[in-house]
Amino acid sequence: RVRQVDGEGEAVGSIRTVPLPGHTPGHAGFIVESDGEALFIWGDVVHIATYQFARPDWSIAFDVDSKLAGETRKRTFDRVAADRM
Repeated sequence: RVRQVDGEGEAVGSIRTVPLPGHTPGHAGFIVESDGEALFIWGDVVHIATYQFARPDWSIAFDVDSKLAGETRKRTFDRVAADRM
């Protein structure tokens, strides 16, 4: 059984999908919650941690939309920090 989730939403149980545009079409991550804690599985949001944590606007050739990928990285970092994931 397949169910499409548009935008951020519950995938199944305590797992939510999070759109992460910019890297590839349809790129998404998942937030898994359990016992009051959360893990953000963000796939290809970061490719070179040494550089991209300090400069989220730096992109790689595999990002189909470099500007959007940088914005997504920054937004993801901010969310993880704010929500203490």
